[in-house]
Amino acid sequence: MEDRGPLVSAMKVCFYLQRNFAPVGDAIASVLRDEYGVVDFCAYVSTRPALDFLKKEAAVRYSSLMCDEDVVRSYKNEKLDIDYLRMLEKTYGIPNLWPYLMVDRTFMFSQGIREYPFSEPFKSHEDLLRILQVTAKSVIALLENEKPDAIVFSVVGALSSLLLYHIARAKGIPTHVIFPSLLENRFIVSSRHDHFSLKEELGAGFDVSPAAEALRTAREFLASFRASPQPYYKEFTPDAQQVSRAQHLRFLAPHRVGNSLNTVVREFQRYYLKEKEDDYSSIHPWHFLFDRVRRKLRNVRGIADFYDALPSSELFAFFPLQYEPEISLLVQAPFITSQIEAVRLAARSLPVGWKLYVKEHPQMVGYRPRAFYRALKKIPNVRVVDPSVKSFGLTASSGLVIVISSTAGFEACLLKKPVVTLGNHFYNDLSFVKHCERPSDMARLVQEQVNSFAYDEEELVHYIAKIIEGAALLNLGHIWYYERDANARREGVRPLAALIASRLRG
Repeated sequence: MEDRGPLVSAMKVCFYLQRNFAPVGDAIASVLRDEYGVVDFCAYVSTRPALDFLKKEAAVRYSSLMCDEDVVRSYKNEKLDIDYLRMLEKTYGIPNLWPYLMVDRTFMFSQGIREYPFSEPFKSHEDLLRILQVTAKSVIALLENEKPDAIVFSVVGALSSLLLYHIARAKGIPTHVIFPSLLENRFIVSSRHDHFSLKEELGAGFDVSPAAEALRTAREFLASFRASPQPYYKEFTPDAQQVSRAQHLRFLAPHRVGNSLNTVVREFQRYYLKEKEDDYSSIHPWHFLFDRVRRKLRNVRGIADFYDALPSSELFAFFPLQYEPEISLLVQAPFITSQIEAVRLAARSLPVGWKLYVKEHPQMVGYRPRAFYRALKKIPNVRVVDPSVKSFGLTASSGLVIVISSTAGFEACLLKKPVVTLGNHFYNDLSFVKHCERPSDMARLVQEQVNSFAYDEEELVHYIAKIIEGAALLNLGHIWYYERDANARREGVRPLAALIASRLRG
């Protein structure tokens, strides 16, 4: 990863630049050009602000820039061609075309333009098919005209990115997707879109013993984590989010009421005075106002009456709910249709006498309707945990941790706890983690983890060391969301560019 020699041959790399990742992706491209010999670039950008940035401030020259909002807008003039869609389904179906739409939280649930729990399709069935049709045509045209040697993704979690991923792979074009490894600002590049698997990526090389330095760092990380567990996403913890009714009622303070009114005014000004493009990501100010008021009224009542007392001695499994809708559910959990159903599955799979402790994701407090928690309370062996309770305490006291694809599952592995996962995640590689691929397997896997859990410390150390050897070390979150200086951004992404370059070499 430190080798900065040129690539074996000149290459063209296509970037999928999701929303505000555009400046970061452009900085990576500039390092690939200047230090690794990549000579040509093209890009598919998801939003107009990303396109505007690349047109005005890009550090590299792109032979083609395609904007998803321009592509989607063209559906209004597109004649629905069922024969074409059937051909598309036969050629690129996974195994049909619906997964391409279902992964897109804007088109299927109106998220991003409406506030959760609003959940309705963006358009009619026929219009959604037209959107899929024009997007697929645009992706195919981009690949056939530009003929990139590889595609680099910041994330695959939308109609356009999933089409680009699968069509590229069908055409034999390598795909490289950036993933957090959940180890202290270390990032992995995977050929898969739904998760990374070191065993798959490294093949026989996975069994080769890591270097002594990587093993030492892995043991130090484990010792430090166990002495003082720290969540990977600190901004999602109860300390960083509003999780109590009192916190949610702060909006009633006079100065906060004024701030809220100013925000509403700015939304109306933005929409009616500044936005000249009718893009699918545009938030209508009346929807913004309605959804915000509805949430504030919901928070006045609160949900504290649903929280259960937790007995000091009780056998229980811990189930952390997840933020939604997000790729952790839409992409990484193929058979989970709702978190309520996932909780029901977990609850009915427990041994007799056990409880299932269900804790809300701190970011979702105040967003879900009371009917959601009412449904949880109807499951006899479920206790609803106050979200202000720290997850590490629950993990340490539990007999089992059940997750969909949560970071809490990996944290439980680090604390030597048995884990059952319902979704795809990298730590499914570990032999002592049980991954449920079919609902009918769940009860059996729970019994195996409860009755014959076989934790392997050396396997975990080996796995962490392999991540350390194969990951780039950088504070990507800060660079992505907060860094505004182009030179600092370029310097910051250099380790990730080096890792991508090593993958481009094959």
